[in-house]
Amino acid sequence: PTVQRPQYILCADVVYAPEVAGLLVGALAEAAGPDSAILLAQELRSPDVHNGFLEAVQGRFEVLRASLNALPARYASPAVTLYLLRPRPADLPVARPANDRVW
Repeated sequence: PTVQRPQYILCADVVYAPEVAGLLVGALAEAAGPDSAILLAQELRSPDVHNGFLEAVQGRFEVLRASLNALPARYASPAVTLYLLRPRPADLPVARPANDRVW
């Protein structure tokens, strides 16, 4: 039987410990289909944990960060980052660090 994958996956405040970053990325990769979009909002608590997650996720997903200028002022906060993740085709190389790719 064909498994129907979600069009959108919403994640909020799910990156909090370095030892679970790989598990989270694996779960997202398993749940997402080739056309899924994952919106992930994350409060920056630890730069090391956050950067570890970004390193782990870049191997499986294309990662774009929302520009604070693109968000309504009442929702824009430098302490919270909004990412758009899309499954990365196996033949697509990692372009540049995730924090540099803005939408």
